Amino acid sequence: MRTRTAPSKFTKNDRRLVKEHVNSIPREKSHYSREKKEYMSPDFYRRVLKEDSPNVSFRAPRSDICRKCDLLNCEIKTRGERSRAATLELELHHRKAEAATLLMKTDIASSQMPDSILSVLLMDLEQVMFVPTLTHSDMFYMSQLSCYNLSINFEDNKRSCMCFWLEELAGQGGNEIASCLLRVLNMGISHKRNIVAWIDNYTAQNKNRMIVFIYMFLVSSGHFDTIEHRFLFSGQSFLQCDRDFALIEKIKRKCSPVIPEDLHHVILSSTDTDSRFVPEKVF
Repeated sequence: MRTRTAPSKFTKNDRRLVKEHVNSIPREKSHYSREKKEYMSPDFYRRVLKEDSPNVSFRAPRSDICRKCDLLNCEIKTRGERSRAATLELELHHRKAEAATLLMKTDIASSQMPDSILSVLLMDLEQVMFVPTLTHSDMFYMSQLSCYNLSINFEDNKRSCMCFWLEELAGQGGNEIASCLLRVLNMGISHKRNIVAWIDNYTAQNKNRMIVFIYMFLVSSGHFDTIEHRFLFSGQSFLQCDRDFALIEKIKRKCSPVIPEDLHHVILSSTDTDSRFVPEKVF
């Protein structure tokens, strides 16, 4: 049986409208080439967007978006007009994420007041980094050493502690995250006795009994008066930790680290102030 060709998603009228739009854009001739090619001015859309739509910009596609957003967007695209329930659920999901982010910003602003007794803590684990960073073809078939970096940021005094360890020493589960948190809180980076921790809603790392046990120990032993743990929506949050990770990745792309000590140096080199990062090898 011969297979049938699937109908085109675009009609002839759609293609005609696209061609009319393309032909309406002013062109200019190349100064260096005599080929019969026409070039659009690079400032054409830039000028229009800047003058008529100053709040519109372009960004690279995100690679760590929310799983629920992906699911609902797929349902909306596949079901068409029957996707009203999914559209409403997606809107509600975004509103909840925005409410959580607004509450976090309110806590941060409160912690930075002169007479505040509150310290806001942000915590996130960076994507796994591998060494050595080599580019020859054999590296695609070889195992590399995984390196983990956990950022714990204190928003009341703008200090960040980077906890760095290797896969040969420990993994990246709840026990390891709790150990890092306990060590950093005992370092005395913030001397306030009331903590609000904002963390991504990942069960394996941040939503487990080990984190709760650490909080119970710190409060019962008199280190802190209160510790409140609040969750952000996974894939919907953008913390100061993410900005720190972006600085680290920017430096890492330039130096191609080969050994773990190179990554440790990259972390130290990624700050614009001497007192921002407090490096800590945890294990």
